[in-house]
Amino acid sequence: MQKTKYNKNQLLYIIEATLEYFISIVVAGSFLATLTTQLGFSDSLTGILSSIISLGGLFQLISMFIRRRKIKRFVVIFSALNQLLFAFLYVVPFFSLSEDLKRIIFVVAIILAYFVYNVVHPKKVNWMMSLVDNGIRGSFTANKEIVSLVGGMVFTFLMGNVVDFFKAKGEIKTAFIICGTTIFILMVGHTLSMLLTGEVEKIAPSQSKKLFSQIGEVLKNKSLQKITLLFIMWHIATGIAEPFNSVYMIKELSLSLTFISVLGILQAIIRVLCSRALGKYADKNSFAKMLRICFVFAFLGFLAVTVAFPTNKGINLLGYNLTYGKIACIFHFATHGIAMAGINSALINLIFDYVPFDTRSDSLAVTQSLSGLAGFISTFIAGLLVTYIQQNGNSFFSLTIYAQQVLNLMAATITVGIMLFLQFGIINKEKK
Repeated sequence: MQKTKYNKNQLLYIIEATLEYFISIVVAGSFLATLTTQLGFSDSLTGILSSIISLGGLFQLISMFIRRRKIKRFVVIFSALNQLLFAFLYVVPFFSLSEDLKRIIFVVAIILAYFVYNVVHPKKVNWMMSLVDNGIRGSFTANKEIVSLVGGMVFTFLMGNVVDFFKAKGEIKTAFIICGTTIFILMVGHTLSMLLTGEVEKIAPSQSKKLFSQIGEVLKNKSLQKITLLFIMWHIATGIAEPFNSVYMIKELSLSLTFISVLGILQAIIRVLCSRALGKYADKNSFAKMLRICFVFAFLGFLAVTVAFPTNKGINLLGYNLTYGKIACIFHFATHGIAMAGINSALINLIFDYVPFDTRSDSLAVTQSLSGLAGFISTFIAGLLVTYIQQNGNSFFSLTIYAQQVLNLMAATITVGIMLFLQFGIINKEKK
C-alpha cells in the first residue's frame, strides 16, 4: 500500500470489495463450469448462460427508480440477498428432483442473483466512492484493485485445489458443500464491512418519471454522452475478440491449460505492478490521459493475437520450444494486463469527474447498461462471423486466416478509433 493513510471508511471499502471479489470467483469460470457440468448442462448451454449473465448490466437501469434519502440499508440487505442466492447455487445439486427441474431452478437462481446484484450495484458504488477524497481516487482505486487481485490469486489457488482434491476422490458434492459454506462466510464478512461503513446523507430527488425519460435526462449531460460512447466502443472491441481467444489458444495454437493458467497469473501480477503507477498518474493528470496509455496497450494486445499463427517454429529457451504463437500470447497477456490495470476503474472515475453527485448512480447505470448490451450484441455477431469463416475452411476474402485473427484485427482497429475519440473528444476539451 502507498503511504497515504486511509480512514476507517476507506479501509472498510477495500475489505468489502475484496470479499465481494472472492464471492464472484466461486460463481464464475471453472467453478461455474464444474457446477453446470454436474447438473448436466452442455457446453453450448453453459455458454448461453454466461451470455445471459453478461446482459445483467441492463438490470442496473432499474436502480434509477430507487429514490431514497439514505441508501445504506437498501444496499446491505440486497447485497446479502444476492450472495445468499449465489450460495444457493451450490445447494441445487443436492435436491431430490429431476435433472431438468434442477437445471431450471439453477438458471432462475443465477439470473435472479445477478438481477439483484446489478440493481444494487450503482447505488453501492456511489455510496462507497463518495467516502473517498477526489484527490486520491486514482491511487485509492488502484490499491483497492491490488488487494483484490493479490488476494484473489491466493483464494483461487486454494479453492481450486480443494475442488480438484474432492473431484479426484469422486466426492464432488463435498466440494460443493465447502464452496457454498465459503460463500456464506464471505457474505457475513461482507455484510459486516458495509454495516460498519459510514453513510454520506444526500437528499435524493423525488422523481417518478418513465424509464426512457430518465435515461434521456441523464444523457443530456454532454460529457456523459462522450463517456458512454467511449465505453460502448470499448465493450464492442472486447466483445468481438475476448470471448473467442481462449478457444483459439487451446485449439489452434495448442496451448496447454497449465501454460494459459501461468499466463493468467502473469497478467494478474502485471496488473498489480501497474495499477498504482497508473492511479498516481491519473490523480496528477487526469483519468482520460491515463486511459490513453491503457488503450495503447490494449491495441497492442489485440494485435498480438492477430499475428499469432499456429506453427511449431520459434526459439529454444533452456530446452523449451517457445513457438511464435506462444510468444504472441505472452505478449497479449502482458499488454492486456497493463491495459486492464487502468481501464477497469476508469468508467467510475470518469463519471465522478464529470457528473454531479445526485445523478452519479443513474449515470453509472445507464453507461454500464448500454455498453454491456453493445458488448453482448457484438459477441453474438462475432460468433456468426466465426462460424462463417470456419465453414469456409478458415478463409476470409480469399485469405487463409483464422477467425480469431480477423476478430482481433477488428478489435485493434476499433481501439484505434477509441484512442482518436478520446484524444480529440475528451482530452483536448479538458485542455480548453
